[in-house]
Amino acid sequence: MTTIEFRHRLLDLGDRLYKFANSLTNNSEDAKDLLQDTYYKAIKAKDSFEDNTNLGAWTFTIMKNTFINTYRKTVKHQQIFKNNEDLFTYSENKSEPVGYRHLQEEEIGKTIQHLNEKFKVPFLLYFQGFSYAEIAQMQKLKMGTVKSRIFYARKILKKELHEFLN
Repeated sequence: MTTIEFRHRLLDLGDRLYKFANSLTNNSEDAKDLLQDTYYKAIKAKDSFEDNTNLGAWTFTIMKNTFINTYRKTVKHQQIFKNNEDLFTYSENKSEPVGYRHLQEEEIGKTIQHLNEKFKVPFLLYFQGFSYAEIAQMQKLKMGTVKSRIFYARKILKKELHEFLN
């Protein structure tokens, strides 16, 4: 299938994809964003689509996985806002001073930047919400390799940050 045919068939699924996205998000703007992300990922992964297979099922799976990954990312990064003298400040832990939280974030960021590239890249991609399979495809690695590199990145970070965070 040519790229043009692929894109036309993909666009023909638009109404059904939008309805599915809306059923997942319960919000028309979020559904539009999810649809756009799905189109982007489908076009980017066109080479992995096999001709004579169900494009709809393939695309709906991309949408479902994108929604799940976005949801997981949102849950990981939920923020608690509190009001301090007419200023809204961010803090993950209500009992922790905001300034200390910023120091922690800086230290974590520095430690991540000092990771070996083979651990840092998969870890950051996973942290951004990409699935193991998506990272494996992007990095041209086996999924087991991606999982182990993320595991070791966490282990290294935990070890190096243990002293600072305690």
